[in-house]
Amino acid sequence: MEERNGAQAAPMRSTESASGWAPFPESSMERTIGELFAESADRHADREAITSPTVRWTYRELAEEVRRMAGGIASEVGSDHGRSIAILCDHDGPLIAALMAVICAGHAVVIVDPTAPLDQNSKVLDEARPAIVLADELHREAAGRLAKHAGCQCLELSGLNGAFQPPTWVDTHSPAMLAFTSGTSDTPKGAVINQGVVLNAARGGQNALGLTPDDRLPLLFPLSLTIAAFPVFLALLTGACVAVLDVRAVGIAPIAGLFERERITIAFLAPTVARFMLDGISGQRFEDLRMVMLAGEPVDSEILAGTCAAFGCDEMAVAYGITETGLLTIAVYSHDNLPRGAVSCGYPIPEVDLVIVDDNGVVVGPDQVGEIVVVSNHLFDGYVGRPELGRLVLGEDPSGRSSRSSYRTGDLGRVDENGVLTLEGRSGSSVKVRGRMVGLGEVETDIRDLENVLDSAVLATPLDGVVELVAYVVPKDMAEAEPTRWRAALLANREPYRVPTRWVTLDEFPLLPNGKVNRRALPHRIPPSARQGSRSR
Repeated sequence: MEERNGAQAAPMRSTESASGWAPFPESSMERTIGELFAESADRHADREAITSPTVRWTYRELAEEVRRMAGGIASEVGSDHGRSIAILCDHDGPLIAALMAVICAGHAVVIVDPTAPLDQNSKVLDEARPAIVLADELHREAAGRLAKHAGCQCLELSGLNGAFQPPTWVDTHSPAMLAFTSGTSDTPKGAVINQGVVLNAARGGQNALGLTPDDRLPLLFPLSLTIAAFPVFLALLTGACVAVLDVRAVGIAPIAGLFERERITIAFLAPTVARFMLDGISGQRFEDLRMVMLAGEPVDSEILAGTCAAFGCDEMAVAYGITETGLLTIAVYSHDNLPRGAVSCGYPIPEVDLVIVDDNGVVVGPDQVGEIVVVSNHLFDGYVGRPELGRLVLGEDPSGRSSRSSYRTGDLGRVDENGVLTLEGRSGSSVKVRGRMVGLGEVETDIRDLENVLDSAVLATPLDGVVELVAYVVPKDMAEAEPTRWRAALLANREPYRVPTRWVTLDEFPLLPNGKVNRRALPHRIPPSARQGSRSR
């Protein structure tokens, strides 16, 4: 019986092999993404590779598109190795083909968000300095403006044609993607994700989830988020199918229909998205769905159990990963053995260690809370054009291994004696209220446990020179929303400094492209009446 990394011991599931499952070959870690995709396309030529609003491609058809585009890119960029190439396209099948074409041609892809403001995208290109900008017909004009700003040429995907020869200079250290994130600032920074990081994440995902060519995965959120691109590589290097739905354009409601129509077997959802789906899918049956993975935000036992029951899947997975590193850990739970209380994120994927350090950077013992530090020989290569930012977070292996380096994530967590990770929030997610430290995530969990609460978000806001907690609540039934009663219920069981003083009820939360709550878009002008609770749209 093969053992899948990421699912070796309790509380994770047993390691029974799925039908048709085979572990990711160790030798594949010495190959390139382009080589492995070509082999996958040959092996599964007649299987469905992509379904989307405009295309249904087999692996043979997808490979033809990728080779055509890659040949055209090579003829335009020439032998200039490892340049960045920007893509501005709809969230659709051709975008996936273009993504793979850029990487197969030996360059680093930059996915530009077509819904973002022009000035924001211009800042991204200022950092990336692309050799060319690629676009579909719909976004040709906007891409042309961006290309002019960047001082390069704009090309339409349909016009890319050329004989493709796989580049000889590419290896696992070559850049595959520039993943842009602004963090808490408004200045974009592009993490250089090399091919080794992508392949190691694919290996960890395939082994832990038992992925086979029979699986079908949804792609719901934009590829400009590197974590959202994970299902693409995971599927296409395995022979599985990717079903594309643009949630930003159509909303959350059609997700259930996609799962049924496209016979989705493994779904990746942010907990916030799952919460908003639960009531809408009551009574629906998803015969093909065997697993839902929750990732992108802390997961509590309530949303884990609720999602499992609503979707009727045999297993639930919880994952932890971030933009700079991709997938890091996976826990897989059987439907009849879901955890109560804290939900762990599982074991690290192969060739990844996690250590916890205190404020002075000193490694702490098991079950001690501190900052999560990733130690691996598969880490990103810093931020493009920003070596000073890389030096702030990248360093040596605390154990002294010269082959490995470390990355300080800024996330808080603890690792038990077996190496299982449990998240505790984001560094800076604890605030001082009335001289006491309060974890905002803990307050949000308390609020979600209240009657008639669907979801919650808590911010610390200076009001009249005093830091107060403001609770934003999406009730299950707005007509029955009672902030005064909610606050009284918390005061009966929690210290006053841990209970929000102002409450705002919302019909729904504003969401980021990846399905997380957009905390910056929450109403920050809180009326005085919110001390007793107010409604905002």
